[in-house]
Amino acid sequence: MKGLVSIVVPAYNVENYVRRCIESIDKQTYSNYEVIFVNDGSTDNTQTILEEFVNKKQNYKLVNQKNVGLSGARNTGIRHAQGEFIYFLDPDDWIESELLAKSVTYLSEKQVDMVFFDFYLTQGKEGYKKQFWFKNRPQSGSYSSKEALEILLDCKIGNYSWSNVARTKLFTDNKIEFPSGRTYEDLATTYKLIGKSRAIYFIDDHLYYYYQNNAGSITKTWKYKDYLDTMKSFGEIEEYMHVNYPELLKKLVNLKLTMLFSFLDNSYGSEYCSKIQEQIITIVIREYADISLKNRFKYLLLKTKLYFVVKKLRRQV
Repeated sequence: MKGLVSIVVPAYNVENYVRRCIESIDKQTYSNYEVIFVNDGSTDNTQTILEEFVNKKQNYKLVNQKNVGLSGARNTGIRHAQGEFIYFLDPDDWIESELLAKSVTYLSEKQVDMVFFDFYLTQGKEGYKKQFWFKNRPQSGSYSSKEALEILLDCKIGNYSWSNVARTKLFTDNKIEFPSGRTYEDLATTYKLIGKSRAIYFIDDHLYYYYQNNAGSITKTWKYKDYLDTMKSFGEIEEYMHVNYPELLKKLVNLKLTMLFSFLDNSYGSEYCSKIQEQIITIVIREYADISLKNRFKYLLLKTKLYFVVKKLRRQV
């Protein structure tokens, strides 16, 4: 039998969603897996629901802990994982029945350390699902760690912990954990895992259902802390690239600008908008030769005070 998969499900106050998540696990065509539920200090009926399922299944485990956040809950799952492979599943989402089977097949037969796949966007409506397409996403196949990092920086694959299945030893052998207390924790982690991989494999299949509880937006409500945490992660990525792949720094600059423009859009009208705008201008002036045409155009609109005017007009179209 192929290797054991540890499915880590961090759960905090998800009584309305977690049953659907667990039902999708039960439907997996691959049977050699364990599920580690980490109840992160829930104050609703989440723990009761999890206990109900754990009492019925020998391969289901429940770890209760005080609330430490998503990163801390995932790290607890890593410490309890017994599998050769590990997968992180968010409790308000669900998965296709073939996710584990397809991922383990490629991990085993292609001798890769991570398998990435596409996902659906869903609003929980009966029968509603929308395929999410990454622009110029890679073809199905194996990629070296450098090629995969380049693809990641180009936003051609998902920078989400739930968009891949990995070998557990990538975390344990390299002491990789999710940064506690930091938002956008996947940004601070995925590149490390890819960097330590022999190779990764991309499957051109939609195997995950991402639940949009705020219809029309894949992002949560913006907070200034999100911006600070993201910039901290980018600082760490930049240090890593300087040492290991300096030729990829140009792509990192453009990814950083893309994120900054996104934060700028969400911060419009707040006291932080001008700070983000100043950082964008500083980066463009310093790195102008490496800036993409798209980001140069946005910068030009910003300098001429037309950026938000154009944004408003586009929303009205």
